[in-house]
Amino acid sequence: MTLLQDWHAMAPYQVGLTFITMVREELRTNASGLSPEQLAAIRRTYRIERGNRPVADHNYARRLEDIIEFLGCWNGQFPPRILDAGCGRGSESILFALLGADVTGIDFHSHNIEIARRRGEYYSNLAGNALRLRWIRGNVLRDVDEKYDVVWAREAITHIFPVEGFLDVVTGVLEPGGFFIVSDVSRWHPGWVLLDAWERGLFRRRYSVMPDKASGDEVLYGDENAVSVRWLKRQLRGRGFDIVRVRHSTFFVDAVMPGWAFPYAKRLERVLASSPVTDWLGMVYTLTAQKAG
Repeated sequence: MTLLQDWHAMAPYQVGLTFITMVREELRTNASGLSPEQLAAIRRTYRIERGNRPVADHNYARRLEDIIEFLGCWNGQFPPRILDAGCGRGSESILFALLGADVTGIDFHSHNIEIARRRGEYYSNLAGNALRLRWIRGNVLRDVDEKYDVVWAREAITHIFPVEGFLDVVTGVLEPGGFFIVSDVSRWHPGWVLLDAWERGLFRRRYSVMPDKASGDEVLYGDENAVSVRWLKRQLRGRGFDIVRVRHSTFFVDAVMPGWAFPYAKRLERVLASSPVTDWLGMVYTLTAQKAG
């Protein structure tokens, strides 16, 4: 199994595809020694048993392009410090560490952190050296007190409430000139609107109340509370950020696309990505913003 030693010579998209292949092999063999319940949960996340895997892998790799490109251009004296906000089961934290970053992953759920820690140990052993990985079981609105060069949030802000509070935290922990890279579902994508209404109803609360076992307090947890790209841009500009780039992806969903159509769909995606109506066509956005220096 390659550990991405020659990743600087690869395109960011190819790095993402190579990494997801590594993850699939890890999960296929349960090399990280997860329990059956843990393994089942993470295998669902990466569609090991279902869906059109080439499409799913393509969509995932597209979301990673910007941050991999950033890491490839990093020329600082020390490794870039990355906060993976809402790190889940640790995949991106592990990827960034494999690419040389100093990574802190934080997640509210203790079972996610347990899985992430086990997987981090496996990849450190595989690499033959300890990866720069630190895990925090905590509330990202309260338990982050260090400075970072990058804050990464994939499918996290839909679960953080209020989002404005999280953006304030991001602004506070980023070094001047640091980057916030967020990848999430677009609020007004027709597919998301229909799915959201079907699964959760037209009239629902944007959050639920969950107990925080560490503090004994109750916290608000976002209930798939997606935001629009325009709203996010406005909020970030109001906090002194410049919007560097917005990429739209997931024009085609793996669960419904036949495999034979995928090569043609990729060509069509390149056309759609340059269209002014991509806010409505790409279910997922990846936004990169830079804090004022």
